[in-house]
Amino acid sequence: MPTDLPEPAADVTLTLAEYNITVTDGQFTAGPQVVRVGNVGAQPHFVFATHAPEGITDADVEAVLQADMTGTPATNGMNPETDFQDLFGTGTQSMGTTQWVYVPDVPAGPLVLLCFFPDLGDGMPHAMHGMYAIVEVAG
Repeated sequence: MPTDLPEPAADVTLTLAEYNITVTDGQFTAGPQVVRVGNVGAQPHFVFATHAPEGITDADVEAVLQADMTGTPATNGMNPETDFQDLFGTGTQSMGTTQWVYVPDVPAGPLVLLCFFPDLGDGMPHAMHGMYAIVEVAG
């Protein structure tokens, strides 16, 4: 492959680092888009994106994550099987790598971005260390 290929145009850029997912350029909008994902962290990461119920909070995400880890219903009554719509996921990325993902239809409303890669220190999914973000998709 040539080393001087131009980067694909992206509608939104996500940057991954230890326990942090940040929208660093552009914004999610309803409809099709290209998402650029870069890992600047020392550990491998990936992104899993799901459309979430209106009004979702950090406490709600944490309750659902805790329920997933324990196998008990979430204390906030949310059910991941019915209250969330999976949208896209990326492959695992090493430090310093970038990938682009085409997402054909992103709905307006809240989007939760999570990394479930097991932490190199304790083996817990990165999301359990707070590596998630709630972003609003513009209509």
